[in-house]
Amino acid sequence: MAEYSNIPVAIVAKEKYFVMKIYGYSRTKEVLKHGEHATSARFSVGGHHWIVIYVLDYYPNGEKDADFVSVYLRLDSSDAKVVKAKFKFSMLDKDGEPVASYNYTSPITTFRSKGSDWGYNKFIKKADLDGLVHLRDDCLSIRCDVSVIKASEEIRVNQLVVVPPSDLHQHLRFSAMKQIMRRY
Repeated sequence: MAEYSNIPVAIVAKEKYFVMKIYGYSRTKEVLKHGEHATSARFSVGGHHWIVIYVLDYYPNGEKDADFVSVYLRLDSSDAKVVKAKFKFSMLDKDGEPVASYNYTSPITTFRSKGSDWGYNKFIKKADLDGLVHLRDDCLSIRCDVSVIKASEEIRVNQLVVVPPSDLHQHLRFSAMKQIMRRY
């Protein structure tokens, strides 16, 4: 007998990554004041424009995050309505490889219009970053992987359970034959 199950499915329209390089990282600590930020160049994924925002000091909702570097992904398409995307921020080491302890992946996130942004207030502690050997020539590299989701829906899947043919009759016949043979 067949059973039906609903399975959630996300269809990824386009995946791409962008690397934001902050040359002279140590100088940004002097130049960027509280609440100020730096933005990446605009890049396109899935028919939409995006930018990465790098914030050295940020106090969202009155929470003090001045000891952290924050990163956000912002939808920058003026004609965008509702865009669903999944993204991942990774700090890169000197060789351009992601540093395992500084990777953050979002769930599927809804960007409602131009200017919508999502990210991480506490991407990395500034004190940790200052002491890391991952900076090459005082350059901080942050990779942002973006996957734009075209549709998210549930599909109904027919799960057919295959039952092997019964061989009970052979077992019963064999058992009956054994009993007959014992009598003789």
